[in-house]
Amino acid sequence: MDKKFFVWILLAIIFFVSFDVVSATHVSCGDKIINNTTLDSNLLNCSSNGIDIGASGITLDCGGFNILGQGGFGTGISNNGYDDIEIKDCNIQGFISGIGLQSTLNNILTSNTANANKYGIWISSLSTNNIITNNTANSNQNLGIIIFSSNNTLTSNTFSFNGVNGISLSTSSNNILTSNIANSNNYGIRISFTSLNNILTNNIANSNKYDGINIDSSSNNILTNNTANSNNLIGIQLSTFSNNNTLISNTANSNSFYGISISSSSNNILTSNIANSSVYYDGIILSGSQNNTLTSNIANYNKKDGISIYSSSNNILTSNIANSNLNRGIYITSSIDNILKSNTIKSNTNWGIFLSASSNNLIYNNYFRNIRNARDDGNNFWNVTKTPGENIIRGHFIGGNFWSGYSGLDADGDGIGDTQIPYNSNGDISNGGDFLPLVKSYRKTSCLNGAVC
Repeated sequence: MDKKFFVWILLAIIFFVSFDVVSATHVSCGDKIINNTTLDSNLLNCSSNGIDIGASGITLDCGGFNILGQGGFGTGISNNGYDDIEIKDCNIQGFISGIGLQSTLNNILTSNTANANKYGIWISSLSTNNIITNNTANSNQNLGIIIFSSNNTLTSNTFSFNGVNGISLSTSSNNILTSNIANSNNYGIRISFTSLNNILTNNIANSNKYDGINIDSSSNNILTNNTANSNNLIGIQLSTFSNNNTLISNTANSNSFYGISISSSSNNILTSNIANSSVYYDGIILSGSQNNTLTSNIANYNKKDGISIYSSSNNILTSNIANSNLNRGIYITSSIDNILKSNTIKSNTNWGIFLSASSNNLIYNNYFRNIRNARDDGNNFWNVTKTPGENIIRGHFIGGNFWSGYSGLDADGDGIGDTQIPYNSNGDISNGGDFLPLVKSYRKTSCLNGAVC
């Protein structure tokens, strides 16, 4: 009895192992898998879905095999409602969606290729906490990846040559995008429809038909160390009430229109970004925008202006560099109540700074060295009250600006010009001017009672 019982047990084990191997290696188009599955062959000419996920907590490993549709039908790999799924090393082509996640949580997509579908990867609104790493979704008719959900992580994926967007976040918040490539799409990365609190770091969005990174009607996003170069419109654009976003150390060079554009958006912070060599227009542009803060950005070698401000108010520009632009370093038009301080504006072809139809702007402690430093037809302020503190030329008082064209004298050696004031840039500042122009003081010591030695 014991020997027969042992034989039956052995046969049962062989049967179930064999069944599992068959289910894992003999998958056909349209099959639903409920166990860990490793493909051993291609799935070709699928007329609807390629593979349906049918249980939670399983792994589909395609082993590099292809899942090919007939073009425009079904989903290559569909997960509707099952959690904790891992999908890896699959090549999917010829479906409406290469990979589709719907009403599912905590999935991992790794090293898959979803090319030449309508959509490469589709993640629906109820599918959250997914990890998407080292996937490729290129040359899809519409989107490389579209995400309608939140709390997803995208790392080291490539989404290029797609018909619309490489990466699209729509009503999608708290996602983390790191080291992804989104080149040669219409838009490289597009964040829209109130997508909030997303973090983008070290992504590349170059050579797209429109913008590299486009943020529309979305707020509280953080962009750090991203590259958006050589796009046909704008490197990085914030538009239509995209407020409270933070851009730090991004590079947006050689874009056709603008490096960085902020339109109809407020309370954004731009720090240490580079926007050089725009082909037709400006490095950085603010249009119809308020209460933005620009600090330590570089906008050099642009076709027109380094930084331009149109119909915008209450913005603060500090310690920015706008040099060697072919028109103006900084251009301000139809704008009020902006503050420009401690900026460097040198070697611009036409003007250092040009204000048109603008009033009540405060411009002080800036460094101007241009053939024509300033033009202003409004009523603006070019200095603050003399105050102790290191100024932009390392003098001891804050007051007005340093002007390469100022030839007045510093009678008392305090580093503030005392003659030919107010300085009006050879008459190009129509009203008032700089009453406290900065000069380099060569006084080293003081004698008793404050007398100059």
